[in-house]
Amino acid sequence: QPVVMKRMPYPKFDLDGFIYVIENTLPFLLLIAFLAMNINVVRAVVTEKEKRIKEAMKIMGLSGWVHSVGWYIEIVMIMLLPVIIIALALKYGLGLWSDASLLLVFLFVYTIASISFSFLICTLFSRANVAAGAAGIFWFLNYSPYFFLQQFYENMSVSQKLGVSLLSNTAMGIGCKVLASHEAAEIGVQWVDFL
Repeated sequence: QPVVMKRMPYPKFDLDGFIYVIENTLPFLLLIAFLAMNINVVRAVVTEKEKRIKEAMKIMGLSGWVHSVGWYIEIVMIMLLPVIIIALALKYGLGLWSDASLLLVFLFVYTIASISFSFLICTLFSRANVAAGAAGIFWFLNYSPYFFLQQFYENMSVSQKLGVSLLSNTAMGIGCKVLASHEAAEIGVQWVDFL
């Protein structure tokens, strides 16, 4: 009986330059897109602190946590439409293989983390204009570790990756890197990957 050899069945290799755009440019575009939200939230909340509106609300009987939750819900509702538009543009505009609902959840969780980061910045300042300027600086500093992590990402342990993911913008950059690696394999990120 003769031995017959064939090539290993494997899909063709396709070098897609757009994957590098997703990996490097998409995080920066999302960073810029959410920058205005960050600065406006910080300015509005610190202006309210400056004018002592929260204290007036407490005098009228509104508890502090209800006031904060009100701000949180207002900002989430404002950011929900842009998040949906970005998720749909990524899925159907760019033709990504990833699940649209997973992209939506990824962006929504990033929105929640961004709002929390904005509230953190609000606690550090009592003047609105200073807080708004510092918020922009802290926003970019929150992203800066991602530049250094790109070259070491493959050699990092899970605990190191989780540690740097405590910074919301760095975590978003890492998420876009994972998204790009799955898109390069033409499978995209699916819910099955997390179950």
